[in-house]
Amino acid sequence: MIRSKVTTILVMALGLVAGSAVGQVGSARVEVKGMSCPFCALGVEKKLGRVPGVANVDVGMKKGIARLAAAKEASIDVKAVPKAVREAGFTPGAITIVASGTIHRTGRAMHLVLPGGGTPFDLDSASEAAKVGLAQAADGGRPVTVRGKVEVLAAGGVRLHVTAVSEKK
Repeated sequence: MIRSKVTTILVMALGLVAGSAVGQVGSARVEVKGMSCPFCALGVEKKLGRVPGVANVDVGMKKGIARLAAAKEASIDVKAVPKAVREAGFTPGAITIVASGTIHRTGRAMHLVLPGGGTPFDLDSASEAAKVGLAQAADGGRPVTVRGKVEVLAAGGVRLHVTAVSEKK
């Protein structure tokens, strides 16, 4: 059990590094509402493990949290996460991600563009520090890492409510 947890943590850490290195969604954390037994957690783990880009899933039944780590040189398809949780028979809650890419402006709107294509994430932030970080990143054109809560939009897009921005090293 302890060995399994250590292995999981190690794989997740490697996933974060790999995800950041290629400039995509490297990790995600999703609240799963309604789990009450180990079989519930196993079902959620299996469904989330099939989400494109996911290499590892760690489900904490007691806290109702699933942590996902990206496969090497892959990006987690965050739009598929809520569906996977629902298919497992549970209700998805907040999804928090760590992603990297470049910030682009379209008028007053800002978007996180992930290398390799895909739908850009619409960005917003209530935090002044995050707003300043986003503006500086957009003006400088440098790659950044952002953290925030995901909102999967009905039209198929993704809005990221940014809580932190840092320059990608």
